[in-house]
Amino acid sequence: MNAIVCAMYVALCVALNPISFGALQFRVATLLLPLGFQDKRFANGIILGVILANLTSSLGLIDVLVGFTIQFTMYYLFPYFIKNKWIHGIAYAVLSGTLVALELLSVLHIPFLYSFVTVGLSGLILYEVGNVLCTRLLKYID
Repeated sequence: MNAIVCAMYVALCVALNPISFGALQFRVATLLLPLGFQDKRFANGIILGVILANLTSSLGLIDVLVGFTIQFTMYYLFPYFIKNKWIHGIAYAVLSGTLVALELLSVLHIPFLYSFVTVGLSGLILYEVGNVLCTRLLKYID
């Protein structure tokens, strides 16, 4: 099942590459991220999907490192403190907005606040919609 989730994540990022990377991104694959929080069995598949998808980024290995750091933190550190899936979505938006904005500032010199708002807001919207979709999907898995 992890391989399927991983492949879906990568396929969405690659197929929608122009809107999956950069300062103004709307990474549709983010809809899958709540799976790893709501059911830990999917966390590693999503982390691998993020790594593989970010290998296609024009920023290269730094994007892989940032993506891995975000997902590892979200699935293996934050659950000790955050139990609510909606709050987890907010934490994801803040963490991804911050780290991606720092990455884009250091590599492409894109203003931090612009990237933080655009990446964080799109991440929040997609993650919370994903919360609804993944909750429904998980009722049919097992």
